[in-house]
Amino acid sequence: MRRTFAPIALAVLAATLTACGNAPTSPVQAAPSEATQSPAVRDLTDLEIPNPPDPGMTQAPAEPRNYDVDTMSAQDTYGLYYGYSGPWYSQLQYDRGITVLDQSVGGGSGKTWGAFLLARNDTLKDVGRITITATLLDGKGDQIGQASGTSPVPDVRPGEPVAVSLTSDVPIDQVASADYGAFAEAPSAVQRTLTVEQLQTAPYGDRAPLKTDWWTDTGQAPYPFVSLLFVKNVSKESLTNDHVLVAWFNKNGRVDMVSDATALTEGRTPEQLAYGQEFVVHEDDVTAADVMLNSQPMYWVWAE
Repeated sequence: MRRTFAPIALAVLAATLTACGNAPTSPVQAAPSEATQSPAVRDLTDLEIPNPPDPGMTQAPAEPRNYDVDTMSAQDTYGLYYGYSGPWYSQLQYDRGITVLDQSVGGGSGKTWGAFLLARNDTLKDVGRITITATLLDGKGDQIGQASGTSPVPDVRPGEPVAVSLTSDVPIDQVASADYGAFAEAPSAVQRTLTVEQLQTAPYGDRAPLKTDWWTDTGQAPYPFVSLLFVKNVSKESLTNDHVLVAWFNKNGRVDMVSDATALTEGRTPEQLAYGQEFVVHEDDVTAADVMLNSQPMYWVWAE
């Protein structure tokens, strides 16, 4: 996972959470006069493109998940938008900076403190890569270390959440709570008019090897967890340099893992890649593979 630090400060929103975010704080409520309706351009049905996708793509899944979050979030709807698929996309815009969605904070694994979380662009304009910092505190409230992480998504639209991974070298048993801050770069000129679809998954373990046109398991069992994705270009431009970020969230709405997907380009012509591109997420670690198999994925996609 790339973790370049964002040099341009946009906004700071600090929230005190218990380590790994197990005790969410109350969300900050903005005055009604500060809210504006989310721009319709993000909805799949309102973009001016050739052969627009089926409007049904904006509907919730058959079994929508429920989350204890503020009412301005699309917490109970898995929305499909150009460039993003997942929950937490705010349909109302509050010009209050970058918000750490503390209900999404999940604990990292290992002996040192870490976390996975979602940060949302709660401003009225696009921002660039978002960096989250965490000041780590002990049981007395004294600072004992810091952690940080940066989302690789280079253009985050108003109301859109992004996944961030934070790491530190502080022993996890020494951390009682964390104060979070958020910063963002200026947005980059990238294309977000793409959709992503999960084509096939295969679990980790002693199973038959997966063989497709784009991916073949090699070696012997146990085989890795595999998730095959297809990114479709629905813009009017020819795009070949696509990127996919995946986060997995559990039934409580907390992010358990964040990972990049790998592009599969071998044997594909430039014309085929301009139309769409296959990606794969594969995981050999049995613990991580189990998380991926039993959690709900959310996707970010962009092309540079």
